[in-house]
Amino acid sequence: MQNPDDLNHWLDKIVSTVSVAPHIDKRDLKQDAAIVALRISARYNGDHPSGASITTYAWPRLRGACIDSLNRTASRERKEFALADDFDVASQSDPAAELEAQEERERVQAIVSRAIKALGRVHRQVIIRYDIKGQPMDAVARSLKISISHCYHKRFEALIAMRKWIESSHGR
Repeated sequence: MQNPDDLNHWLDKIVSTVSVAPHIDKRDLKQDAAIVALRISARYNGDHPSGASITTYAWPRLRGACIDSLNRTASRERKEFALADDFDVASQSDPAAELEAQEERERVQAIVSRAIKALGRVHRQVIIRYDIKGQPMDAVARSLKISISHCYHKRFEALIAMRKWIESSHGR
């Protein structure tokens, strides 16, 4: 595979195995795969422990590079669409409706805050650390000196208790 034409043909074959949406330019995938091919050729010294040829060794890595490229593109597109949606909503929103929505969010936050305060100490700490602060459950469990499964159970109990408190206090 020393010949650039061979490499070009081989990259075309790899890219052709990846399903893409019509708006995706396969040349971008091929370019990403070519960069990985250069890295592979610099690392591959011909005596792979399994005895694999460079094409056998490189194929899954290059196909993976194409898929990674697609994932990056999809992620970027999702972010761009979300920003565009936010812009559209913001540009079309009614200031009075926006104020009303903000007041409703604040009212709900106050209710949830009171429901959390009504919980016992461990239940409250699990909800605050896991659901509000976004800490991993294993970190929450360690800080409370309980098992992870016990922590998940405490969260479940806390959510039920909060729901009951909200329903009894606000008739929902």
